[in-house]
Amino acid sequence: MATSAINPTTGILETAHWFVAHGLKQGLCSVCGDMMDIVAEHTPGTSEHFRHERHSLCPTVTKNRIRYENLGASEYDDEQAIILRNSVSEHMYEVCLTFQALAEGGRISEFKDALKKADDINIWRYRGMTINFVPYILLTFVDMFESKQSLFRKTDFFFVLPPGVRTIDRLWNRTAGVKDVVIKISKNFDVLAEHNISPSLFPVIHPAWFERSLSSLSQYIEK
Repeated sequence: MATSAINPTTGILETAHWFVAHGLKQGLCSVCGDMMDIVAEHTPGTSEHFRHERHSLCPTVTKNRIRYENLGASEYDDEQAIILRNSVSEHMYEVCLTFQALAEGGRISEFKDALKKADDINIWRYRGMTINFVPYILLTFVDMFESKQSLFRKTDFFFVLPPGVRTIDRLWNRTAGVKDVVIKISKNFDVLAEHNISPSLFPVIHPAWFERSLSSLSQYIEK
């Protein structure tokens, strides 16, 4: 259940409590853009939250959460698979760093498990897939990134692909209405971040904790 939504008037993300306090009954989902209703504001012991319409396809709705390792592609290329495998092997460090930067640290076992799932279903043969997509797709293969696995994680979270992705190659085939992003969702189904898929592994993405520390670190070398 989402506890925040976009104010349709201002375009600003607000909490459900804020909506109730201002007498507003509906807000826009920050993932799919659909209108959601506030529920439970008068139910004792239940906090205010937003609910999608019954037949919503939004990936934040529990029943819609796709297991991405079960998704395929519309076309396959075995020759490409050989090339992409070699490329990932050569740049494994950069792939892992990108994965861990977006996952806010964590154990190498999370990356290894996701990589194994990718190899089990042979995502390397998804026609048109290039190495820059690999770490982002691997993120969606992890059911939950738990806060206890990293000092830098403030909550449990997982990643989803944008609405409209029914085969993974829609990401790089520029399917109308599908953005090149992965969306970071909290265990309470609130949107934490939306990460654009970089066209290259270089330069390596900085983790959020490093960005927060950068200004204090820079003072030691600035004149």
